[in-house]
Amino acid sequence: MKHICWANDYGRMGVSYCPYDFDPSLRDKPTEAYFFEVEIPSRPEAKIIAPSAVQEMHYHPKDPHSIIAAMYNGTVGTWDNRVGPWPQMISDLEISHGDVCSTATWINSKTGSEFFSGGLDGQVIWWDERYADKQLDSTWLDPEKGNCRPDHAVPCTVLEYDHTLPTKFVAGCDGGQIMLMMKKGKSANERLIHCFKGHRGPVKALHRNPILIKNMLSCGPDCLRIFTEDCRDSSIMWTAPQRAQYTYAHWIPTRPSVIVASRLDGYVDFWDFIKHPAYPFLSTRITREQLTCLWPSDTGKFIAVGTNKGKVRLLKPADYMTTFTKNDRTLLGTIFERETRREKFLEQRHRECRLRRRDKEKTVSDKKKQEEDRAQQVEVAKQKEKETGVVVPLPDYSGGRDYDLVYEALHDPVLQSQKEFYNELDAEIAEKGLEAFPDKMSKHDIEEEEEEEEEDEGPKKHSTVEFVGLDENDKVTPTTDEPPGPNSAPDPASAPDPAPAPDPAPAPPAVEEEEEEEEEDEEEEDPLDVLDGEDDGEYDE
Repeated sequence: MKHICWANDYGRMGVSYCPYDFDPSLRDKPTEAYFFEVEIPSRPEAKIIAPSAVQEMHYHPKDPHSIIAAMYNGTVGTWDNRVGPWPQMISDLEISHGDVCSTATWINSKTGSEFFSGGLDGQVIWWDERYADKQLDSTWLDPEKGNCRPDHAVPCTVLEYDHTLPTKFVAGCDGGQIMLMMKKGKSANERLIHCFKGHRGPVKALHRNPILIKNMLSCGPDCLRIFTEDCRDSSIMWTAPQRAQYTYAHWIPTRPSVIVASRLDGYVDFWDFIKHPAYPFLSTRITREQLTCLWPSDTGKFIAVGTNKGKVRLLKPADYMTTFTKNDRTLLGTIFERETRREKFLEQRHRECRLRRRDKEKTVSDKKKQEEDRAQQVEVAKQKEKETGVVVPLPDYSGGRDYDLVYEALHDPVLQSQKEFYNELDAEIAEKGLEAFPDKMSKHDIEEEEEEEEEDEGPKKHSTVEFVGLDENDKVTPTTDEPPGPNSAPDPASAPDPAPAPDPAPAPPAVEEEEEEEEEDEEEEDPLDVLDGEDDGEYDE
């Protein structure tokens, strides 16, 4: 079984049959599609006869008697149940799809007779059931925006059209791409809005959410994904891979937070993004055969599931799986909005990382190219220098000047001597540490160093002067360590001590400040430099 569809009244459904793996012998072999009443499951209510196997069919949204079908030989047709099983319109083979017509659906129009179809040749064609010999419009599903090339078109597997958004439609492709298209685009650049990277295999199903139509459900063989038009880089939610491949998935119309999906191992999974977004809250096996398709009724009371043996299983979910409240709608909108914001933030972060990586690669490539050019110019300069004996300056890429800073620095003797000086200074610092800077040493360290030098060199003969209680009118009497000569003055230290003088009267404050300044000056001046060697005779007087 290939496809199941429900009429507006939930009591009637249509099923189409086609091999799961395409058989070339069925291209021109007539086949039939059947319509069943839910209350009479033993025999079909009506049938249609098609010139080729029916891939997909749909009821008209306003007329439950009009049916459209996409066929295996690339053509499309319409039927009316009130007239009989024979088609009312079959498109000409010359203007139809060049490969299998995989999908077809009704679209909004003033006459209510327009529809479009998609095929594995990568083409989407607009039709009017009143004119079978001409196309209203067509486009190719080129994944590159701005182009509409037949040789680059991607095979189309499903089409999604929502009547509340009459200007847009979505196409699912055999390579896993999901293309958001503009219906009335005048040029190729206006046709394709965005191409999502969806699945690793063909897109099996594609449906918009019944209440939040910007969010789309896609079914691939590996997982289920939810896309939104506001987030263009990736999907906002997805499911974990299961043990068997998915074959179809659909929203529950009366509870838009629930997804029902069929698998090849006979299981049907129910996902509720409000209650259990990480795993299916119900997974039941309804048959040992492979499930190929499913479709819930508009009221949500029944779910029809088809198998690869041509059988239809009718499921009736519980009431809590089909009821939806205003609070649930708010919660679902909050969940989708939260995931959209998270994905946008990740997109921005990923974009920044890509730009940073691109800039880094560009910088590395430019640097490598600059080094290659510099090496080539150095070789040419050296060769000219050998021939002429004149240093040839090289251009500077960074500053735009007429010479190369690196080349000049390597050949300038002043810069080379400065470099040697700083290298020696660094080595001295590494070896001596703080002692490499004498001006940074403490006074205690300096005194110890002077004492060590005096011990190493031995005692020195030098004159010293002691200033003991000198006034302004007193004379300076030098004292020396040398033995007295014939012309030398007597040693004042050997003379008897004079009588103690009375304490002088206290000087006024201004005089004391002048004496303090004179004492500071005398301390700063080294008496050894003044009274040394041959100057002794001047002070003896």
